Amino acid sequence: MFQLIPWIFVCLLTYFLLDWYRRQPRIVDLSRKFILITGCDTGFGKLLVQRLDAIGCNVFAGCLTQAGQVDLRSVCSPRVKTLTLDVTQPDGIQKAFDLVANTAPPEEGLWALVNNAGIPGVSAGPLEWLSADDFRKTLEVNVIGLIDVTLTFLPLLKKAGGRVVNMSSTGGRLAGPYSLPCDVSKFGVEGFSDGLRRHLRLYDADVSVHVIEPSLFRTDMVDPERHSQLFQATWRRLPQRTKDEFGESFYKEYSRHSIEAIHNASSTEYSKVLDVYVHALTSMRPRLRYTVGYRAMFFSIPLSYLPSNFVDWIICKVHPTLERKGALRKGNGPYVHVNRNVRFSTSH
Repeated sequence: MFQLIPWIFVCLLTYFLLDWYRRQPRIVDLSRKFILITGCDTGFGKLLVQRLDAIGCNVFAGCLTQAGQVDLRSVCSPRVKTLTLDVTQPDGIQKAFDLVANTAPPEEGLWALVNNAGIPGVSAGPLEWLSADDFRKTLEVNVIGLIDVTLTFLPLLKKAGGRVVNMSSTGGRLAGPYSLPCDVSKFGVEGFSDGLRRHLRLYDADVSVHVIEPSLFRTDMVDPERHSQLFQATWRRLPQRTKDEFGESFYKEYSRHSIEAIHNASSTEYSKVLDVYVHALTSMRPRLRYTVGYRAMFFSIPLSYLPSNFVDWIICKVHPTLERKGALRKGNGPYVHVNRNVRFSTSH
């Protein structure tokens, strides 16, 4: 048995080298390709627009704000066309479709749609601090908006034989106990992407679907000040019973630890995400999935394939533990049980 290990290693190495080699050829004449990107005000969306502009692509940059559009136009060439695009507004999506359809040459269609727009969540804290509306708002942007944009622009993508590139995360493969609204939405992105890809293949459509799964990167979505404000707003709105259960000291320590953990675990190597974005858009044979970041490649994604009981044990071991300082009141006395093993996740 052990004699087979070197041969297995050689076979795997040969496979990966051949796979890498066959995916190297790139599309020529990028100046004829038209690409729509959502969520371009900041972060990876903005950086991707600049990268594609630099290599000669025609880009429609969807921004939520006018300030985002002005900023992009100041740093990009005329090949970049900015437009207002809120993925939660069907009328705005239709207006964006009309603009793209009337601007791009009819014979070219839309080469690619990059669904980059997304939010980490509208609230922060343990599950008991959240509401169904917190999940609903996150799903509205990250899943429903993505689906609406994709279905609206699918006719233009079919005309070009193009591709859809969806931004997911490792949270779409491995859910953390304290990042549920975002993780639930990313599971939706993964499911829709897989189903859409298989549907298009079943009906011989030339449109391909690709998913990017990065680990945590230090974009505006994980900005410490932003998360601090989310924690404060979430704590203020909680009913007194919940505040008594957890205690203010727990809230302060939990928010501090969470912000520090997210900041320390996040990477600033933005080029890794941009490189796979560009490969998915310009390669003759792009991958169906791109895992980005060492944390994703060597922890989150491999762990997602293991038995659930083992995964639960690992996650509970690797995440910090905080003690609830408060106690619920039951009748006239203190609530009998206080959970002293509360754990939280920093995965995204």
